[in-house]
Amino acid sequence: MDSPTSFQFPPVYDFPPFFTRQPTLSTWQDQAKQWQTLVLNYCRHQRQFRLTLSEAANSELFNNTAIGRKLPLAAIHEVIQLMVDQGRAEWLDDKKTSRNQCLIYWHSPEEWADLIYQWIQDRALNNSVLTLYELTHDDLSQGAEFHGMDALMLRRVLSTLVSKGKAQVFHNDEAANEAGVKFF
Repeated sequence: MDSPTSFQFPPVYDFPPFFTRQPTLSTWQDQAKQWQTLVLNYCRHQRQFRLTLSEAANSELFNNTAIGRKLPLAAIHEVIQLMVDQGRAEWLDDKKTSRNQCLIYWHSPEEWADLIYQWIQDRALNNSVLTLYELTHDDLSQGAEFHGMDALMLRRVLSTLVSKGKAQVFHNDEAANEAGVKFF
């Protein structure tokens, strides 16, 4: 996804050893934290809610062509698994051996729920019904941080609001993009 301004990579991104999984545990833990921060910041900047690891491995996120270094796919998996363990990502694949897609939570589902609910409150949209498409892709939400949100992530976020009694989701079995939500 193109963005109006290019992402500013941290200085460590130009350090060749950053792209090699370090064998010493304490060094790897520090390196992995830097990678996690980089992934979250990059995805937030690019408005990217989902990563396909096999594609991301060849993207600028994990592949610095200027220095000719690329983080190996196994290390990418480790970084994402650490993010999953901390609630900052969620695997979407069922099989542990083929985990290739994940949601990236630069905000947790609870934080997203609070942001969306506050946005609804600020616009006095309580007790109105919006389609999921309107909520995340319509001009109405243009400029909101959740604009363009991945449909699966939106469903995770809305389930948080439903469980708190702040929303009700209406499903349309014939057209998933026409599902609606009412906020209370």
